[in-house]
Amino acid sequence: MQLAPEAAARLVREVRAPDSPESLTGRETDVLRALATGLTNREIGRSLNIGERTVKTHVSHLLSKLGLQSRTQAALYAVRIGLVPESELSDKR
Repeated sequence: MQLAPEAAARLVREVRAPDSPESLTGRETDVLRALATGLTNREIGRSLNIGERTVKTHVSHLLSKLGLQSRTQAALYAVRIGLVPESELSDKR
């Protein structure tokens, strides 16, 4: 599924900005950055030299800490705070 640029821009504006992204650990931030570029858990694990289950744990924790419900919301949040430029968002999903 591909997200139209207009829809992505609208969603970036609509995603609620959590109060404290600083609550993320360095590794959770690394996972969020990789997630936002469209990598799967397996690909994130390989790129960070951690297991897929550990990636899943980090994703779960960062979603909870940021008050988000999905990977898509997390990716849009990463763009909104400038962690990942919108141009790096993957369109392969």
